[in-house]
Amino acid sequence: MLFIQGQLWELRGREHFTYGAEWLHTYGNVFCYRIMPFGHHVVISGADDMKRVLISQPKLYPKPQEDMKYVEILAGRGVLSAEGVSHTRQRKIVAQAFHFDAVQKLYPLFVEQADILISAWTEVCASDADEGRSTVLDMCTQMSHVTLDIIGLTAFGYAFDCVKGSHSEVREAYKDIMPMGGSSFIPMLLGKFPILNYLPVPSFKRADRAQTTLRTLVRRIVDARVSCRSPLSSQDLSQNDLLDLMLRAGANNKGARLSNEELANNVQTFLLAGHETTSTALSWAHYLLALNPETRTKLRQELSDRLGGRAPTYRELSDNAIPYLRAVI
Repeated sequence: MLFIQGQLWELRGREHFTYGAEWLHTYGNVFCYRIMPFGHHVVISGADDMKRVLISQPKLYPKPQEDMKYVEILAGRGVLSAEGVSHTRQRKIVAQAFHFDAVQKLYPLFVEQADILISAWTEVCASDADEGRSTVLDMCTQMSHVTLDIIGLTAFGYAFDCVKGSHSEVREAYKDIMPMGGSSFIPMLLGKFPILNYLPVPSFKRADRAQTTLRTLVRRIVDARVSCRSPLSSQDLSQNDLLDLMLRAGANNKGARLSNEELANNVQTFLLAGHETTSTALSWAHYLLALNPETRTKLRQELSDRLGGRAPTYRELSDNAIPYLRAVI
């Protein structure tokens, strides 16, 4: 049974990732485990080993093909899943999009969306107070909504408007691909067993339709942006989002310019990598602050003293001018 299942039985009922810390303590900085049907996984945690794999000699350590199939189902072959020359070329363009000055120009969008969230909370609290009720907010859902709004606008200029409660076919499609609290298990299964695509399973068909809906939207926006940059076009659809930054970087590096397909892949990669990771971290931050009232009071005091009710500037955040906030995050 152990030969067939690997460590699957051992992990049943365990909290996520607690086993990793235990195995690290028992076996050291490098260990291997196997979970049926997803194969062997090698875990490294030493700084020198990670530098060798990720920076010094990445060509000697190709990305796991099974995991990359899963990523490609979700986001196409972008910088996260590409290898070799393709990865080097895409990474050069994407890195320029994340330059300090470029990211700084996106910051007002973060503040604007945070203000919209605060206004929504204020309305809910006022309505509940009028009805004589206490207000209860699901912070996991709230953080997922605001971060999806932000990543939609900053990645490719699309307004999901989750916080405002607007209905959107694309928003519902994204939720089918990335349910609240993490990615769907379905793309992982389809990546491992492609034959499942041909089974008339409703959840599989729904995931496939969702992928098509999101992909169609992203590609339509990418094609429009590229067309408006043509010398023959009189339109100006440029924005200070990551898609436009990649287009500018490609224009300045003609040998490394990304195709429309690669641009769309990387926009979806930003959605995949930038949404749930951030919303989950913020949800846990709120949870831990709720459990630690002294820390919460100290943080509020720092924000009140240093900001006086206004939003912090990008420079204040990057220069660590609000140290306790940085420590909490």
